[in-house]
Amino acid sequence: MIAAILSLTLLGAALGILLGVANRFLKVEGNPVVEELVAMMPGSNCGQCGFPGCTGAAEAIVDGSAPATCCPPGGKALATAIAAKLGLTVDLSGMSDDGPKIAVVALHRKMPDRGPGHETGAGHPATLGHAQTCRCVR
Repeated sequence: MIAAILSLTLLGAALGILLGVANRFLKVEGNPVVEELVAMMPGSNCGQCGFPGCTGAAEAIVDGSAPATCCPPGGKALATAIAAKLGLTVDLSGMSDDGPKIAVVALHRKMPDRGPGHETGAGHPATLGHAQTCRCVR
């Protein structure tokens, strides 16, 4: 039993060291320009640009298959910064930049009657904060 535990421990340690050494020698360097563009982007990985995340969009912009204006959440400011970074000219006339969007959460609304023991009314919270203000009979 001790021999099995010891042999598996040594095997795991040796393979771990081997993987660490291989990682150092076989490391693939990325494009530093792509990494800089990814750092400039919003980082939401929303896919609105049609690419799989911000890294895909940055790679497409650098290799020329996408315009500098392809990131809708970044808006005009990001497009201008990308164009300046890559030395491109950019046409911003087709972009709309409405600024940041702010979500409004409606906390109070009339809930449907849930039966006896659950008081509802015009001031009953719909979702958020339900546990703090609900007068449910348990």
